[in-house]
Amino acid sequence: MDLDDFNQLTDFVFDQSTPESGDDETQEARPEKDDDATASGVHDVAQNSRIIRRRARKACVACHKRKVRCDVMSRGNTCTNCRLDGIICVIRAGKRVRLNPPEPVDNVPVYHTAEISGTNPSLEDLPRTVSPFASTGDKGRGPSNSFASGINPFTNYASNSNLHPDMIYTYFDFLEAETLSHIAPEDFKFLEYKGCFHLPARPLLDDLVKEYFLHVHPVLPIIDEKAFWEMYFPPEGGGKRSGHRKIPLFVFRAMLFVSCGFISDLTVRQLGFQSNIEARTCFYRRAKLLHDFDTTSDSIALSQGTLLLTYYSSEREAMSNTSWLRLSIQFANAANVSMYHQDFTLSAEEKLLRKRLWWCIILRDRILPLGVRRCIQITGANFDFSQPRLCQKDLEPEFRCSCVYDTETKRDLAQVFLVQLDLAVELTDALSYVYPANGFRSFDKLDYNDVMSMPKKIEQCQDSLDAWHARFVEWVVPGEWSKKHKSVILYSGLTSIYFQSAKAALYQIESFMLQGDDTKMHDVRMKHLGSALHMSMSSISETIRAFIQLDIAKYLPVSAVAYLALPIILNSIDLQTLSVANSRAEGKRRQLRLLNEAMDLCQDRYTGAAVVKNVITKSVETARSEKNDIEGKSSLSSSLTRTSRVLEDWLDVFISSPVSFLRISFGIDMSLASGRYPTTEDLPRRLSSPGRLLPNKSIPLSLMPAIDSAATEANPDDEVTILEPTRNSYLDYFDFGQSQAETRSDTNSWSGKHVDKILEEVLGGGERFWEPDAGAS
Repeated sequence: MDLDDFNQLTDFVFDQSTPESGDDETQEARPEKDDDATASGVHDVAQNSRIIRRRARKACVACHKRKVRCDVMSRGNTCTNCRLDGIICVIRAGKRVRLNPPEPVDNVPVYHTAEISGTNPSLEDLPRTVSPFASTGDKGRGPSNSFASGINPFTNYASNSNLHPDMIYTYFDFLEAETLSHIAPEDFKFLEYKGCFHLPARPLLDDLVKEYFLHVHPVLPIIDEKAFWEMYFPPEGGGKRSGHRKIPLFVFRAMLFVSCGFISDLTVRQLGFQSNIEARTCFYRRAKLLHDFDTTSDSIALSQGTLLLTYYSSEREAMSNTSWLRLSIQFANAANVSMYHQDFTLSAEEKLLRKRLWWCIILRDRILPLGVRRCIQITGANFDFSQPRLCQKDLEPEFRCSCVYDTETKRDLAQVFLVQLDLAVELTDALSYVYPANGFRSFDKLDYNDVMSMPKKIEQCQDSLDAWHARFVEWVVPGEWSKKHKSVILYSGLTSIYFQSAKAALYQIESFMLQGDDTKMHDVRMKHLGSALHMSMSSISETIRAFIQLDIAKYLPVSAVAYLALPIILNSIDLQTLSVANSRAEGKRRQLRLLNEAMDLCQDRYTGAAVVKNVITKSVETARSEKNDIEGKSSLSSSLTRTSRVLEDWLDVFISSPVSFLRISFGIDMSLASGRYPTTEDLPRRLSSPGRLLPNKSIPLSLMPAIDSAATEANPDDEVTILEPTRNSYLDYFDFGQSQAETRSDTNSWSGKHVDKILEEVLGGGERFWEPDAGAS
């Protein structure tokens, strides 16, 4: 920004109609002579079409001597003129000095310097005062900035309690903005009125920045952390900053928006807000206004900022996250970001910047659609995924230059990010099949050959995901993983949730495709799919339980909200059918309580959680209606003589009436995708027919276990002891390919409660990678 643009900015800031242009009480205390003069001046301005500006209450020595306007009273200890001139700003004391300081007003909290600086502790105190994620920096091996070397650079700012709570962005020399001459004056004043050009003063700004690099940057490293700290911290000795790299105001605004979900309650109140949601919404609006009024034209900066804005959604703007993602991809394509590997005119730094951005977009284009059940936008048709992707070598310069994590933790977090990139590539074909670009009704347009070939395609996707999971499990060593940083455990657990959710989506779409098949293998396959789906949901619930126990669920990203919906709904369905005395009821109730606790923690910070909660409520009501209809029709059906019984859980619904279950699951998917619960006409035709609500087939007798009639007559209520199945893999504990002769000797009935018991044995008998080692304590 040149001097003319800056003068234009300050002219509007100190205009008479601007709230921050002066002190109303001082203006009212002026004598009538001044009022008359002011009135006359207003009349003259009206005639000459000039802007009238009020006189400042006090000016520094330099501005007073030069007889220029001074903003030291509203901008902090250094006025804009002195800062631009590089001189010390000195304020003369008044003639009348008050000897005794005024007593504080009752019931108003007074924050002393030590208390304020407590929110920005020294690096050694971070693990105890900031969050369970903050850790000690690498002393002696850190970067050139003093903070990473063990000295807290925030102390100088925290000790200054006279700073104005809001600072104009030009006060921070690490920020840049393009010329604003193209913005109409009334639009400029509107942006100023909305606070778009103002940022929190330090130390509040430091809190926001630290939370960004603690909880956002590890999973979306769109910028170089080392380069950021070099720009953010003032040069040692107070000299001028070397180089010309600065952070675009729009990008920095978007960074602050994402950080608002993780700041403490104290920081929220000091920022002037009542809750994280209020702060988050305000910062989002300010960043959005900077985008809407074209304050920057740099395509890469626009792509970075809009990518961060994909973390926002609300009831009124349910599709905003996908819209921002689409814009981010468009801006990236405008700058040929995806061609980073072919443009030889780029420097190594520019190439790495584009490489970072593009692969972060790809990852976001998988995690977001998988959660909200929408189609991906970057497919194999518009990008060659065999091109060199982001690797550990690209991220390695950050490892020793972080101000919030030590070197080992940074290396582990980078590995989690790279593992997620591998998963994103494997999800490309899977998500294209599960959530087509033309919506769920496009399944109606599939011909016979497409339907018959779909199971083979899904099987290939399953094999690719299983191969990825095998590599992931090898990396997650149970004994060593319990000693990892809690942030590493959090993002590793989230990676597992993404994987299990993708598997569950494939199970559902395969069961949907099988509904036109009336062969005997249909029932065998449905039984297998039901078991595998149950395993995926239980795995997600177990991971959330670990988050709650480790007290890290409060740091879940907003994307995790959508992944909680299906487990909560299925557990709610089970609790509606199980009696209080049932031995399984307490376990289901405890599991649902933990899931709801995680959802409540997200609801306190994210507006998008309300959308998911509405979906959950509507889905549970629909499930109750579907289940009652199934049981009512089942009691009247003579074809269910042996299998006519009360449905015990959602797994029974999946086996006995898969269409009814699919109506519920498709309703969840479509409501998350569109923001509204679908009607019967919105569902695919094979699910929308009321006649298909009836259980079209019972579980065949060939699949029912042989039960000893004598034993049944003697004590029909006794549960038959089940045999422990062969554990072939993590997701499949049953051999459903056995012949009838082989299964005839098995005297164990199969239902959801038996799967629960097996899960308890499998998950409870081994050491989980996220739990601490008992011997280490």
